[in-house]
Amino acid sequence: MEREQLNEHWDDVAADWEDMARAAAYILQAEGLRAMKLAKDLRDNYGVLKLNMSPSQKMLFSALVDID
Repeated sequence: MEREQLNEHWDDVAADWEDMARAAAYILQAEGLRAMKLAKDLRDNYGVLKLNMSPSQKMLFSALVDID
């Protein structure tokens, strides 16, 4: 391959990696938002949930969700 063809090839490879990194960032961001929503839902429903929990479950849940 000529130098110009090699440069074009590696530019294409770099662009592909950049696209994959961008896609991975979007996926991680979406997963982070889902996790934040789940944590918010757990906090919002804590009063209802704790009615059905043993004291040890309440302590564990409070530690995990950072409540109280």
